[in-house]
Amino acid sequence: MISIFRFARHRIIFHSVGPGLLNSTKLRISQNVTKFNTMSTFISRINTVTGKAEWILEDSSYDYRQEIARSAYADMLHDIERNQLFRKALEGAIKSFQDDGKPAHVLDIGTGTGLLSMIAARYGAEKVTACEAFPPIAETASKVIERNNLKDKIELISSRSTDIDHLSERANIVVAEVFDTELIGEGALSTFKHAHSKLLTDDAIVIPNKARIIVQLVQSSSLWNHQQLQSDFKFGSSNRLLRIPETM
Repeated sequence: MISIFRFARHRIIFHSVGPGLLNSTKLRISQNVTKFNTMSTFISRINTVTGKAEWILEDSSYDYRQEIARSAYADMLHDIERNQLFRKALEGAIKSFQDDGKPAHVLDIGTGTGLLSMIAARYGAEKVTACEAFPPIAETASKVIERNNLKDKIELISSRSTDIDHLSERANIVVAEVFDTELIGEGALSTFKHAHSKLLTDDAIVIPNKARIIVQLVQSSSLWNHQQLQSDFKFGSSNRLLRIPETM
């Protein structure tokens, strides 16, 4: 038996067929793909029985506000130390430009609920531009900004910053929380590279502008085996499907 699968945007179609039906199955898959005109998305969920993460496919009618309620946004909002450090950095950067007689234009990449944009506005930035790619949270940010009477001071763009080719005027301060536990796993390098090229002045201040990674060496046979993909097919004397470098 041969398993045939194909993505229709974010949806997977599975067919199991015998070799003689392969061509007709490809035709059926092609026809089925045209039926999925709506966007479907994989949602990560924790199975309450096993405690493991699972992927569930939701269609375009799914209320993503449920995911926002279960997401890490609340954790970041309640992280007092993190928010105070961002506030201090923004306050200093804004003051630095204003002391030189220059207006402060802050670009907030991945604004989320709009917290950092509102901090910048509260501390006197003449202009704040906020970008948020996830439409449900961008809508939430818009309401939060309006509720805090800062709608006239903050321009909210529902888009990835990397999809913006230019601003009406380049920002001289950029603040972005686009980091993960591996530091640059969320595309931080490409995000900042694009911002410097298209959206920032040459003298722009970047917040944060440096980071430190702390590494702990561990020995684990289960983690090592996780990197070795096994297969039922024999390749010579080894059944290892994929080899990884022994040294880096």
